[in-house]
Amino acid sequence: MNFDRNDPDRIMANEGDSLPMYFVSWDDAMEFCNKLTIREQAVGHIPKGYEFSLPTEAQWEYACRAGTSTAFFTKSSSLDSISWYSGNSSENYTGRKLGNSGAGPRNAGEKKGNAWGLQDMPGNIWEWCLDWYGPYPEEMLSILLVRLPEQEG
Repeated sequence: MNFDRNDPDRIMANEGDSLPMYFVSWDDAMEFCNKLTIREQAVGHIPKGYEFSLPTEAQWEYACRAGTSTAFFTKSSSLDSISWYSGNSSENYTGRKLGNSGAGPRNAGEKKGNAWGLQDMPGNIWEWCLDWYGPYPEEMLSILLVRLPEQEG
């Protein structure tokens, strides 16, 4: 995208505080988690053996879908109401464009959240995960399938 991470104002100047951060590498995100873990352990906010980390791809997917087993967390097959993606991100876009897409990041929180109140999970900008997308090993499936408590009527 031809940007200098040491000079983000060249691209982000006057964009506002509601944009997602998009000049953060995976290594930067992991370093932040490590430093946050050290800081919070030092003041007793988290016990030894626990750490802050990026979610695994499976954890991210579970949170994005809000526990549903469908492709999207909404019954609608339209992504327009829940995410910015290549099919709608250039519509009425007035910010600085990234690359040749005709669009760039959108303000956070403009799309409908899932049942858990999480917004902007699909689309808009990159989603860093601890690992990568791929087929789940058979032994992992039993870990991913969590039985939720029955809701009282």
